[in-house]
Amino acid sequence: MVASVVIRGAETFTVPSFFVQGGAVGVLAIVFGLILTGRLVPRRVVSDIRSDRDERIAEMREEVITWRSAYEKSEAAREVSSNQVGELLELAKTTDQFIRALVTYPSPERRAP
Repeated sequence: MVASVVIRGAETFTVPSFFVQGGAVGVLAIVFGLILTGRLVPRRVVSDIRSDRDERIAEMREEVITWRSAYEKSEAAREVSSNQVGELLELAKTTDQFIRALVTYPSPERRAP
């Protein structure tokens, strides 16, 4: 006979019936088996793991803030650069039209009397 045991939402595992019917010895054997397989760990280990996880999450949040700030500064600089390029392009167009007008405008020596 085989019995299924679930501990606080953990995965279900099967236990041979002689452990279930064994009373205290069976319970100790089950606990010892859980410890050996790593399914049952001391509270200190769990709290260490959680604190490490929380530290990593805090570091990642700081990194996200840093990267977001860098992105915003980069976008602001890109916008300024784009505006300057637009202004320079307008200036270049004006200069081009002026030079073309000088070439087509006859000089006083070439004007007909």
